[in-house]
Amino acid sequence: MSATSLEREIKLRFESAEEARAAVLAAGCTPLLGRRLQGDALLDTDDEQLRRRRCVLRVRVENGKSRVTFKGPVQPSVMKLREEHETLIGDGEVLLTIFEELGLHVWFRYEKYREEFSHEDVIVAIDETPVGVFVEIEGGEQGIEAMAAALGRSMRASTGRLIDDVIQTDAALNPGNSGGPLVSSAGEVIGVNTAMIHGAQGIAFAVASNTANFVISEIIRFGRVRRAFIGVSADTTNLPRRAALLSQVSTNTAVRLRSVEKNSPTPRHAMPRRTKPM
Repeated sequence: MSATSLEREIKLRFESAEEARAAVLAAGCTPLLGRRLQGDALLDTDDEQLRRRRCVLRVRVENGKSRVTFKGPVQPSVMKLREEHETLIGDGEVLLTIFEELGLHVWFRYEKYREEFSHEDVIVAIDETPVGVFVEIEGGEQGIEAMAAALGRSMRASTGRLIDDVIQTDAALNPGNSGGPLVSSAGEVIGVNTAMIHGAQGIAFAVASNTANFVISEIIRFGRVRRAFIGVSADTTNLPRRAALLSQVSTNTAVRLRSVEKNSPTPRHAMPRRTKPM
């Protein structure tokens, strides 16, 4: 069995598999495949022809089954978009030996735990990798955008401030690109590049254009960004349906209060012990 298709996906980072699983289920996803271990081997020539072309040749082994996958160069898109060829094979280790005899070599091996969910036309996977926990959303563009919105992410800046609704993308981003625009295939600026994760297959983050517009308008009018300060560290999180019913609220998100900041106007004894729905 083989398949050729255009792979379209984005990845969202979470602090833990438990947090990711709760968010995915709260977004209405249905379990598809249970948690299992995957072993991946990436191959290339001695002169790194595949990596220079931004292509991937991978042999994956899981639950006694093996697949070989070739992914073409990343195409211009706000999401990671590339041609993908994949087929089942009888023995992954034997195929690796054949590739080595043909002049290829394994340049990177890694293992991760993956579980998968489905929702309409997208597949949502939770990956527990050596560099963190990621939710991968793959499918149609509109379905991916809708699911990404349902799993809205926040990112903590180096100053400790939380940046809401960051955009995570696999568009190529290198050191020195921060501050440049993230542009959609329609030529629209949708964000400002701000950070990347080294060793995580080019995962990068951008501040949403709405946030950038707010900051620019504040600087033009007041010379600085005015922000209210109540002195607590918090972020947004998805609220499981059961918790919402028990709390008698109709919302599917909540504010998670993590700590009281130093020299805060909020007394430490006022810190609530549970997440409060908003």
